[in-house]
Amino acid sequence: MVIFIYSLFSILFSVNPILIQSDGQWIDKYSYLVEPRDQTFTINQVMVSSDFVFLDGENKNFGINNDVVWLKYSVKNQTNSPEKYLLINNPSLDNIELYIVYKGEILQTQTGGRLASFKDRPIRTKSIIFSINLPLDEDVDVYLKISSVNKTIITSSINSLEVIDSLIN
Repeated sequence: MVIFIYSLFSILFSVNPILIQSDGQWIDKYSYLVEPRDQTFTINQVMVSSDFVFLDGENKNFGINNDVVWLKYSVKNQTNSPEKYLLINNPSLDNIELYIVYKGEILQTQTGGRLASFKDRPIRTKSIIFSINLPLDEDVDVYLKISSVNKTIITSSINSLEVIDSLIN
């Protein structure tokens, strides 16, 4: 009975994915988790955590501190191409770890941020951009682990290369 009630609540309160249907899509709903200062989470611990706080259409100011913040975006790629670019609209973030998770399996990992080597960036710009592959027409979770003393408000978008080119040029 307890499992049934838990399953029912999970379905009723689950986050509907953001539908990626065009070449440029702002990510305006996400969940966040602030890592306790005395702990270090792995991606596997974060993936099963129930401590995420959901935000829909609002931005959280994480302040200027040493906290590690995890962001979780649920997306569904309904375009005709799995190749996309995740743009983080705050170039002052020090270190970011990206994880693409599909059905509990980590499909892709990548690091970036202000302190990342310029030559290792998928697009050589001061902007923080990740080259990502999103399976077509499937629910996927995108996790970001952000470590930065410059955190403020973090907004992002998923785009085609053409949109990225127009945004940075």
